[in-house]
Amino acid sequence: MLKKSGAYMVLDRILSTAGSLDMQVILKGENQELTRFAGSEIHQNVASDELEAEITLHKDGRELKVTTNDFDNDSLRKLVKEAGQRLMELPESERVKSFISEPADISSDNYFKELEREFNIENRAQKLKAAFGELDSDLNAAGSLELNQNFMALGNTNGITRYSRLDKVDFKTVITEQSGATGYAAAISNRAEDIDIGKEFKRAADKARDSRDAIEIEPGEYDVILEPAAVGGLISYLSYIGFSGRSVQEGMSFLADRLGEQVFGDNITLVDDCQDPNTIDFPFDFQGAKRQKLNIIENGVAKELAYDLESARKAGVETTGHSVGDPSVGGFPLHLVMANGEAELGEMIAGTEKGLLITRFHYINVINPRKAILTGLTRDGTFLIENGRVKAPVKNLRFTQNIVESLNQVEAISSSREKVGGFYGYMYLPALKVNGFNFTGVSK
Repeated sequence: MLKKSGAYMVLDRILSTAGSLDMQVILKGENQELTRFAGSEIHQNVASDELEAEITLHKDGRELKVTTNDFDNDSLRKLVKEAGQRLMELPESERVKSFISEPADISSDNYFKELEREFNIENRAQKLKAAFGELDSDLNAAGSLELNQNFMALGNTNGITRYSRLDKVDFKTVITEQSGATGYAAAISNRAEDIDIGKEFKRAADKARDSRDAIEIEPGEYDVILEPAAVGGLISYLSYIGFSGRSVQEGMSFLADRLGEQVFGDNITLVDDCQDPNTIDFPFDFQGAKRQKLNIIENGVAKELAYDLESARKAGVETTGHSVGDPSVGGFPLHLVMANGEAELGEMIAGTEKGLLITRFHYINVINPRKAILTGLTRDGTFLIENGRVKAPVKNLRFTQNIVESLNQVEAISSSREKVGGFYGYMYLPALKVNGFNFTGVSK
């Protein structure tokens, strides 16, 4: 894994081939070690160590991107020369502007070294073996435990440099009871102390046992208690369809024409903050811009959006540093943090006359982005609550729900929060009690 100085040397070698072209280089390194298990046995260990450069060339309003994993000097010169020739055959575009030129350097090469020690291949096997040993014979575990050591470095011919180390461990398991009932648990973090494999196995095993003999209930409107993984599924899609400047410009976002308005209940505050210690430390974006903190939703009021350079220019504002390298996205928050409340999960259950406790959602899809209507299925732990107690497991249900309406009907927010994996990186989210959540079908 290249450290900052080594990555900058590679950037310099590539940038030295630019000649009269403007060039940006994104250098991505990934050392991935993945252990998969099924039937409570490890069945696969794979590892990869990759280094790839994405080279973007500009000249006279034209743009061309090429990628390579061949860092031989002659190969780089040949690649850039041929790319430069193809570049001049492309049409000019008003979208293509200069690369950014300041600040000169942004870097974050801090990472938790114990993560590699605690989750090397031997320790991953030992931790999983110990967890398998704690399972009863009628339970089977499947899932994955992954150590991911990444970095991203960026430089351009305007002289800027960027580097960030992005290590994490990602664990997921589904435990199946002999009747077919399942339970799910997951953990993701850049800190070793946050990942307790035994604890997550127990959480999933308890849910699998509690899910035996699930009853079928009628679809309809229920109050729901959403655990953080379920909240994460909804917030990921809400962010995808609505929190970018581009989605608002195109009129596809539920926030279009609503900035400054009360869109959610006043107990909902959602920020994007790369400085929050519970998110991944990634202080710049894929265009080299410094990542800004966004108050996306403040006490229910829509405040700020995520922009890349192109969408920011169109809006007449400064980029917020949220490019993910795809202009069609226009800016994407990678560090979402929802403000916590004061409730405990047990208190939410005790205060529910009739409702559902939901572990997570699956197969979420967008029905109407403008209205934030999503659909999906409950999975791996859905329970009926009656008179303040968990009464019975229920068969999975399909929801079809306007999520804006749901976030106007949040009765309680947990004081504790969890790190939950998203489309990129991870979020830091509480559990929510939401009134009037609409279920439209039963999974057979």
